[in-house]
Amino acid sequence: MLQFAAGCDSKEFKNINFGTFSECKSLQEIVIPENVESIGNDAFSKCTGLQSVIFRGNAPEINHKIPLYYREDYKGVKPFSGVTATAYYPSGNQTYTNEVKWAYGSELRWKAQEASELAAFTDVNSGDWYYEAAGFVSSRGIMTGMNPSEFGPSVKLSRAQFATILYRMESEP
Repeated sequence: MLQFAAGCDSKEFKNINFGTFSECKSLQEIVIPENVESIGNDAFSKCTGLQSVIFRGNAPEINHKIPLYYREDYKGVKPFSGVTATAYYPSGNQTYTNEVKWAYGSELRWKAQEASELAAFTDVNSGDWYYEAAGFVSSRGIMTGMNPSEFGPSVKLSRAQFATILYRMESEP
């Protein structure tokens, strides 16, 4: 699975520009962190393999700047044109209005996402380098933690645990 976490280690990464990932057919999931402020038109358009887009913060503005040599070809192209992925946004976040959702791309299926399940784990904090990855595997049931209050990021992985992870990653065939 190809996953993109926009600027996951950089608080300075704030913009995803016009056409950055356009037509990247192998991209399956995108995590847009809360520090991203704008997404350009056509940034993820025609990414046909895209299954989910996860927004962590407020709705980024759409940057409508299109390079002069593309202006005629890309009039009206939205950041996620031609993408039928599910877009998750923080539940209760008022910046995701119907108008904003439509402006990203009318083919997206929007779903409010409840507060992070990671809040229950005492050994996973929002500043940890593995926070996003732990949230990803926890929210999908791939890794459920050592017990209800410990995720176990520093615990050695056993062969049986690894086999279970692989099994769950393949949707428990």
